[in-house]
Amino acid sequence: MLRRDFIKLTAAIGAASALPLWSRAAWAADRPALPIPPILTPDAQGKIALALQTGEMNWLPNVATRTWGINGALLGPAVRLQRGKPVTVDISNKLPEASTVHWHGLEIPGNVDGGPQALIQPGTTRTVSFTADQPASTCWFHPHTHGKTGEQVMKGLGDWCCWKMTKAASCPCRKPGEQMIFP
Repeated sequence: MLRRDFIKLTAAIGAASALPLWSRAAWAADRPALPIPPILTPDAQGKIALALQTGEMNWLPNVATRTWGINGALLGPAVRLQRGKPVTVDISNKLPEASTVHWHGLEIPGNVDGGPQALIQPGTTRTVSFTADQPASTCWFHPHTHGKTGEQVMKGLGDWCCWKMTKAASCPCRKPGEQMIFP
């Protein structure tokens, strides 16, 4: 290879490698932002209602994409629970197929943890009650349906589940008055 050809090839590769940066910035400017999930806390009786349901999102102008969500079209609410307080969760399945809700990272009994053995058939509701006693943490909940977990998460099922601190000072990452993106 001649030196001149090498320099041309190197310049072409360098210019081509910068194209994704330009096109990514232009594409991102037109994309809608991901929704920030609402925070859901138990009511006075310690109950939470979750509905697995279908929905639609417009990621591109005039192009509707079918999605699945929890209490909405995509993803779900960020569930905030308090350490040591009992909670009862009613999970209604309004999807066209069976699903589950697995509480990933929570130290709770297996019979309420929403594994593949705990399918919720379409049109039915499953009620689980638990009291987790673990340090404050950010966990997540998602389907754990045998052979379909990835597909159901990809469609939009899942979101954050957080244990509330018993003392605000015990969280080194948050100062009083600061807003957190994920609770």
